Amino acid sequence: MVARMALIGVFSIIALNILLMLGSLSNFDIRELQPVFQSGFKETVWASRHHNTDYAMAAMMICMILPLVRDKETWIKSSTAGIFYGGIIIVMWPILETGVLTADVAAQYIVSCMQMARSAEIGLFIHRYEMIMIAFFALSILTQIIMAFLCSSIAVQKLLGLKDYRPVIIPVGLILSGSCYWLVKDHHRAMHFIEGPWVYLSIGTVVGLIGILWISGLVFRKKWKANYEVKQ
Repeated sequence: MVARMALIGVFSIIALNILLMLGSLSNFDIRELQPVFQSGFKETVWASRHHNTDYAMAAMMICMILPLVRDKETWIKSSTAGIFYGGIIIVMWPILETGVLTADVAAQYIVSCMQMARSAEIGLFIHRYEMIMIAFFALSILTQIIMAFLCSSIAVQKLLGLKDYRPVIIPVGLILSGSCYWLVKDHHRAMHFIEGPWVYLSIGTVVGLIGILWISGLVFRKKWKANYEVKQ
């Protein structure tokens, strides 16, 4: 079921990016990308922290879902390909936003990609072109929400020492849904959370998670290898 939903999500995000590129390339001006690193390298990297949250949650969910796949060779190839293509998509968006909207205009919007979608057009007969892209975006977001529920349920299962994650799906879903509804009910509260605490929580989580996994791999590599050989 998870794999089928992931397939729908991947198709939706690919279709979204293709439509966005087709509708925006006519307005793209590469000169808007200059000068590069005008504010300095460190300042530019620090300013990208809001953009880096796009892949932080995905990286955390991948680390929880991939170990559930039985075929090790399959998930290694799939994860490598996913990181490569996902990285291309993540890098493509800010480049398009800057080249189409210009840096000054993009800086005025919290969700500048939506403004770029409004300016995208193909031909003279497709009106409200951005609504097509919003439909694909909604499907991909739905997939991410489902994956977030799954990962949260697995985390609670491991935390409580349960044998199965299914009994906690409904309680976890109710808690997450209620919390998110309370957060977005106040627009200013939601924007403050996204621009402030969420940036440090998501990046801190993914950096810390990767660090913990890397250190654990170095420390327990021989033990894990021995246990794997015994199982074989």
